[in-house]
Amino acid sequence: MSSVLEKRYASRRMREIWDDNQKYLRWRGVWVASAEALMELGILGTQEQIDELRAYRSIIDYDKVAVYERQTKHDVLAHRKAYADLCPNGGKILHAGLTSDNVTSPAESMQMRDALHLLVLEAARTVDLLGMQAERYRDLPCVGYTHFQEAQPTTIGKRIALWGQGFSDALHDLEKRLELRWGGMRGATGTQEALLHLFNGDVKKIEEYERRVAEKLGLGETYILTGQTPPRSGDYQILSALAEIGMAGQKFGTDIRLLWNTKQVGEPFEEGQLGSSAMAYKQNPSRSERICGLARNLYAYAEAAAHMAGQQWLERTLDDSSQRRIINPDAFLTADAVLNLAMYVAKGLRVYPARVKRELIEHLPFVATENIITSAVRSGRDRTTVYDAVQRHSRSVMEHLMEDPYAQNDLLERIARDPDVGLAKEQIDGIVGDGRHYAGLAPQQVDKFLREVVQPVREKYPEALVIEPEVEI
Repeated sequence: MSSVLEKRYASRRMREIWDDNQKYLRWRGVWVASAEALMELGILGTQEQIDELRAYRSIIDYDKVAVYERQTKHDVLAHRKAYADLCPNGGKILHAGLTSDNVTSPAESMQMRDALHLLVLEAARTVDLLGMQAERYRDLPCVGYTHFQEAQPTTIGKRIALWGQGFSDALHDLEKRLELRWGGMRGATGTQEALLHLFNGDVKKIEEYERRVAEKLGLGETYILTGQTPPRSGDYQILSALAEIGMAGQKFGTDIRLLWNTKQVGEPFEEGQLGSSAMAYKQNPSRSERICGLARNLYAYAEAAAHMAGQQWLERTLDDSSQRRIINPDAFLTADAVLNLAMYVAKGLRVYPARVKRELIEHLPFVATENIITSAVRSGRDRTTVYDAVQRHSRSVMEHLMEDPYAQNDLLERIARDPDVGLAKEQIDGIVGDGRHYAGLAPQQVDKFLREVVQPVREKYPEALVIEPEVEI
């Protein structure tokens, strides 16, 4: 395995799961599990043959495999021949009753199982870290944004909690995929004809054989029906769950990028790090930008899996093989990279309260107008009349501020002088205050998020709480 994901982005933890050598060792594991089950049921093989297969299970002569693959143009057969060369006795029963997908599919199911478990832990850690930051900034009021225009205030903690909720939703979807189904040992067209012949028609023993293989490999439920391969809709379901990691990550990364423009919230910037080769002052949010770029690939992998699942012809076609070799490992490596970047940014999140307060003070006269309108209506004024007056003054002040760099925001004074509003300056000042009370129930919503989302995740996955992000670049 050698790709930019492996070299630059994915963690060591995920790389090890999808390492080529580990994949081929899993193939060997499937062969051994099948041979053991056949011997235990009295169908085929001796203990000496099983012992030999076990003894050479982890010894792979890749040079010999390469020679055989050039001859056969078939990777599974090449590995089977190289394995059998090491085991002249055990090799006689190797691959009995199987087709190639009965080797590769269980092996990849094991890889996906382990990779999903790792992603679950990384997502849980991301939720944990964002929970810490949400609690820390629970009460810090800030300007809210709708349409990326200033809106009613919220708190920094509430905004962070929203990011955490996105990763929590992705975590729950990953959990659903942990109990993945595998294709069983079904033979060339899914009918188990070869096994039926090998087992002399004993259907119950065939079922027991498949159960024992699953138990030895740590796999669970099988599909009731398959062709030669299990339905590729399973790949789509799993890669769609990975795409949800991308959605949570892109939302997180995009918001950080937007907020860093006003220097309110930013990602970590390490000693010696450079933002631009030309502009020495720059501190570009490169990790957040990377999250967004990688997230787009996760969406593409899920879409590719949908096309692949729909293009399966009858009992089997091979056009899925080349695609799956690329999109399945790369999707997991990409999701891992997104989560490690998210953990890194969440852990070292930079929040600048002074900048946050400055933005709030600057825009407070505008965002307070809704409460001013409500107060005027409560005093007996016509809402439409008051709304039109406030809108007229707001537009005029905004244009003035944009045209004159030295202009002062006198919106509240203008509203106080307008008889259509009917509120004195003292009343308006009392309504506006310092902006803290405009955050509504944001602090209490953070508390609920911590209580009902973060704490259960921490209790369910205590092993996740010690995971450190692997981000070297």
